[in-house]
Amino acid sequence: RLRAMSYLAQAIDYEVWKAAKVLSVQNREFESNVIYGNRDSLWEADGHEEGDNVPFKAVRENNQWRFYFRHDKWSPWEEYVLPWQ
Repeated sequence: RLRAMSYLAQAIDYEVWKAAKVLSVQNREFESNVIYGNRDSLWEADGHEEGDNVPFKAVRENNQWRFYFRHDKWSPWEEYVLPWQ
């Protein structure tokens, strides 16, 4: 039972983190059309991120942001949409 609660807490924490990343991109101005991030920060793309273990990416197309997450550098990017959008 304790293990199940711990797993649930981790899953909730991960979902909250994803929503926070999306909202922080939406609430800031970026010159670049590609933004990357990890647990602690966001930055405009500088070209090495696809090969690194970067878990978050935002791509602006036609003035609309699309958001992607992955578990590690070997995992595919999975698009993420906020649950309330």
